[in-house]
Amino acid sequence: MKISKSKTIKLFGLIIGLAVVVSTQYLYDEEKSKRPKPSPYVLSAEVVRAANLGLDSATSDLVWLSAIQYFGDWQTDKYQKIDDYIVLANKLDPKFSYPYAFGVLILPSVNMADEAIEIGERGLENIEDDWRIPYYMATTYHINKEDQANALKYFDIAANSF
Repeated sequence: MKISKSKTIKLFGLIIGLAVVVSTQYLYDEEKSKRPKPSPYVLSAEVVRAANLGLDSATSDLVWLSAIQYFGDWQTDKYQKIDDYIVLANKLDPKFSYPYAFGVLILPSVNMADEAIEIGERGLENIEDDWRIPYYMATTYHINKEDQANALKYFDIAANSF
């Protein structure tokens, strides 16, 4: 079986083209990783409400998704804006339980246990039937604060919320 000269040239061109694309992407990624990311600016709830045409719940969802993406990406500012995202999401929609639970779960891992407890307390005021918020608060008190009395209190609340 003989491969024609034109097929060989096409195959060689394809291989060269792929090598150029891969090397260009590699160089771009290397250069991009050397530049520090700017810290995001989180707007206040009043400004967002003025611009969202009354779609507070939908905007809260978008802010929460932005918080997840911000936390999932490598940040040079040590995630200092994550609590601002969570607070904004919950100011726009106080009955949206995921940001409360997410905040109480992840903020202690970035040395923001006090902020996590504040967010959790606001979540307990606004949401009654979500066991995750008191459970995560209990683990925060137990692990980060070493406060067994409050840990037991919130474990009890979590156990009774089923």
